[in-house]
Amino acid sequence: MQLLRVSVSREKMGHETKMLGKHLAERTSRASAQILVLILTLGLTVAGCSIQERKYTGPVEKINIGATNQELSTLIWIAEEKGYFEEYGLDATVKAYDTGIETKNALLAGEVDVADTVDFVIAGLGLEGTDIKVLASINTSTTNYIIARNDRGIYSLSDLKGKKIGIKRGSSAEYFLGRTLIFNDLSLQDVELIAVHPPDMPEAIAQGIVDATITWHPHNYHITNSLGDNANVWSAQGGQHVYWVVLCETEFSQKYSERVRRFLSALVQAEEFVRNNHLEAKEIIARRVDLDLPYIESVWSDFHFVVDLPQSMIIAMEDQARWMIDNNLTDKTEVPNYLDYIYFDALDEVKPESIGIIR
Repeated sequence: MQLLRVSVSREKMGHETKMLGKHLAERTSRASAQILVLILTLGLTVAGCSIQERKYTGPVEKINIGATNQELSTLIWIAEEKGYFEEYGLDATVKAYDTGIETKNALLAGEVDVADTVDFVIAGLGLEGTDIKVLASINTSTTNYIIARNDRGIYSLSDLKGKKIGIKRGSSAEYFLGRTLIFNDLSLQDVELIAVHPPDMPEAIAQGIVDATITWHPHNYHITNSLGDNANVWSAQGGQHVYWVVLCETEFSQKYSERVRRFLSALVQAEEFVRNNHLEAKEIIARRVDLDLPYIESVWSDFHFVVDLPQSMIIAMEDQARWMIDNNLTDKTEVPNYLDYIYFDALDEVKPESIGIIR
């Protein structure tokens, strides 16, 4: 009889244990479901905030943009391709130019409202006191290369002495060539500079009109193709980056500050797209610059597509201004304060963490 009572008690305990386990499992399941709902709710809230921040419901406003038909202008072409300008209430017309000098000239001539160009151009505009504002850097890159004909006896950079070098005068290539020559115990006076428009360089060097060229992507690709095994190639930047910037005239930044902010918002969204969709971004740019995807793949690591305002950009422009003064490329004698040529307000609102300039 005692054994029966013990057996019954154990059976009862087993039943209660099972019931308790089931109860706990149900509570755990309910708690997990509640947590999952909370996570999804928070996720949707965050996503909703993101969509709401990006959504623009005001009037659509016109903006004309000058960009180069090069990889340097990737974020602008991506923003147009993916409809980001439209998403931020901008009726954008993007006009293509061969170089950053042409985009700068278009801006100053009133053909476009905003344009992209190289930091070297900004250094020159600052020396001349031109009334412009840099909105942001949209690409940091290493794209300037010296390409020489092997059959002209150019086996090292020191062999450039006395040679004809095709160059876009007044561009960053001239600055980087000057630095490279100095590092190899030469100067600009030791070579003959021949003004050649970058798209014309492949033919100029292939025909022997020049012995070497210095330019940037994608022109380098065509130049090396024109020479084949007869090409010797060297990087001309020596560790210093090129900063590809967007700018406008000061009056435009003051009169249309909201339009400028939305323009940068579209570029920041393009930056996010490039970061998360490498292959599609490359395919878009390959189509835009009319080159094959394998080429884009081969040079993609030379570019860093980020919307920011780094302190190193200011230092680079100061170095470039000093170089212009030292080489008598300007009648000015003092390096300007390039902080006066930066418009901080728009990026302060759109992406404040990307501003590294000390001010």
